[in-house]
Amino acid sequence: MHIIGMILLISMLIVVHEAGHFFVARALKIRVDRVGFGLPIGPTLFEKKIGDITYCIHALLLGGYVGFPDDDPESTVPADDPDRISNRPNWQKALVISAGVIMNVVFAYFIVFFVAFGTGKLPSGQYDIVFQSVMEGDVPAQYAGFKKDDKIININGVKISNPMYFSELIQRSIKFDGYVEEDNINAQIKNIQNSNKKLNLKDNEIIKKGTKVIIPKACKEKMITIPEDFYLRKRPLPDGIALNDNQKKLRDAFDKNNNYIADGTTTLKDLATASADTSHPLVITVLREGKEVTLNSIYPNEKGLIGIYHTQIEVETPVNSFIDGLVRSNEYIIRNTYMMADGLVKLVIGKVAPDNMHGVVAIVKLGGDTIKRNKWDGLLLTALISIDLAIINLLPIPALDGGYLLFILLETILRRPLNEKITENISKICFLLLIILMILIIANDIWALVTKKF
Repeated sequence: MHIIGMILLISMLIVVHEAGHFFVARALKIRVDRVGFGLPIGPTLFEKKIGDITYCIHALLLGGYVGFPDDDPESTVPADDPDRISNRPNWQKALVISAGVIMNVVFAYFIVFFVAFGTGKLPSGQYDIVFQSVMEGDVPAQYAGFKKDDKIININGVKISNPMYFSELIQRSIKFDGYVEEDNINAQIKNIQNSNKKLNLKDNEIIKKGTKVIIPKACKEKMITIPEDFYLRKRPLPDGIALNDNQKKLRDAFDKNNNYIADGTTTLKDLATASADTSHPLVITVLREGKEVTLNSIYPNEKGLIGIYHTQIEVETPVNSFIDGLVRSNEYIIRNTYMMADGLVKLVIGKVAPDNMHGVVAIVKLGGDTIKRNKWDGLLLTALISIDLAIINLLPIPALDGGYLLFILLETILRRPLNEKITENISKICFLLLIILMILIIANDIWALVTKKF
């Protein structure tokens, strides 16, 4: 039943989207021939003509459309009819095309506002990170001094109000990040010289092949901090000098053996740079029984692991008035829109693996589970899906709303219509590619269900 409920909610989003196109077109007195729910592939379940418009429901309920005479080569409406959308000014075309996206955004705001007043609260986007236990084995956190239910409130001077801050600080403090500050290199040069006084080693001289050099442990690298709005900025490279490939190989060898036998290609500075690439401390402050406690420093390993189990509990913001509801709803929509857009960009540039891309099957499954757990959360998820639908439709890909808006923009810039045959063929090809992509995503969803990834 909960899965059926989620399917109905997604269907509602499609209806809302197409209703935006339809009602704006009708308000501008633009002729509409056909309105379809579902994709026009396979059998048609329902079809009825009311006035001049044919309404239909297709078996493949994964989309929808509003059909104009311009889309039908067999249409009897004259090519110069002023009610054809192709004969309207570009601003009217753009308004009709963008109306679906606008309706999805408005509908999302309405849902979030409804939840805000129905529950008297909204998720804030901030989380309490609560320690549960240390993992088994030799992990960095085993001597930190954690106690169950410690709430992590600060790491390296950064307030931890979101799991992103927690993960980012750990990843930036990883052992063997491949960068070393010059002061650390110089300090390690002196350490190696002091431990090998009889060798009289010079900074940039090649060490004679077969020479045995004792490599003392280097001091730990400096503590890493990040700005609270780090996710809005381009991630900078770590501070310091980057290790070359040879120095990285040396570094990995030092981790196992502090003695080095020279191969006739390495300098003292190479040895110092390689051995000075260690890890950065995490200085964690927790709230324990109402008091702030600073734990022993933790040094993440080369896999970015500190070795703890924790829970994350989203903090909810109270909604006490109509204005409060508007403000909190706006914050919720903007915050989540940014996160979805950022995730899409990372997927496109390859920072997110393609197997993490999911579609309608996963949405229905996860949405059904969410509704079963909490109906209000199910509504919020529906609002986010509505925003996601708006973002996807705005992509400048022919066959999507963003693609048509791109064509309109080009016509406006060129001050002439584009070749109709070319744009039609491009749209058909892109539509086919989108169908293929959709099938691949559905297959990925099914595989994820079978392997119980969600």
